Amino acid sequence: MHSRPLTDILISYFIYFGIYSVGISFEQYTWVLVLLCILQVLVVHRLGLFVHSAVHYEFNKKNHSLNDLWYHRLFAPMFGLDLDFHRKIHFEHHRFLGDPGNDPEDTYSRGLSVMSFLEAARKNHTEAPNKHYRIYALLFHGCLLALMVYKIGILKGSFFYLLPLTFLKPIIFYIRNCLEHTTLDGSQSVTRDFESGFWSFFLGAAGFRLHLQHHLSPGVPYWELTESGPLNSYRKIFIKLLFRKRSKA
Repeated sequence: MHSRPLTDILISYFIYFGIYSVGISFEQYTWVLVLLCILQVLVVHRLGLFVHSAVHYEFNKKNHSLNDLWYHRLFAPMFGLDLDFHRKIHFEHHRFLGDPGNDPEDTYSRGLSVMSFLEAARKNHTEAPNKHYRIYALLFHGCLLALMVYKIGILKGSFFYLLPLTFLKPIIFYIRNCLEHTTLDGSQSVTRDFESGFWSFFLGAAGFRLHLQHHLSPGVPYWELTESGPLNSYRKIFIKLLFRKRSKA
């Protein structure tokens, strides 16, 4: 694996496990746990973006089996996704972007709304019916959940661990997809590049910040993408999309 994605992934996991350490140390402060929950879901989202790198064989372009092996070791326990299943869905997204009837990742056409958030939390369409991957995930998360319950109690431990993973994670993925592809004028789709900064660390990792460049050159590894054209602000696009939704109501 190239040193760039390996470094990015290791940093992400360091932050991920560091948050649990801080949560255990300050478990008596509920407000700290709430803030850490928010940070945790952002870090989990950041880690999930590197699954996209495995989908595009960026871990090893020459040896696809080795690329998938890196995914199985680094991400299968965390996300429980069948990589082949997810790859098929994502390549269809590249092929049919802007075609609501055929794009399997067409959550962006719904825009931002409370009902859309709840639907995203209820169902994650990228999950595959593969029991082996689910077993990996259950073992990984079961062990961490048991540790948190043992350290800070069943109520705080369950809240601190389960809320980001079961409810907040799919909502963050949904919001990021809308930021990248939902239009401001009601047309079918758009693809945006974004500025670097605080939000790009969590929402734009693994090349997602330069999302338009990725769609134009899907075979280029994310660390080789370059800025070209206007860059958008995550915060400003989010506010504009909320305003667009309210104006239609």
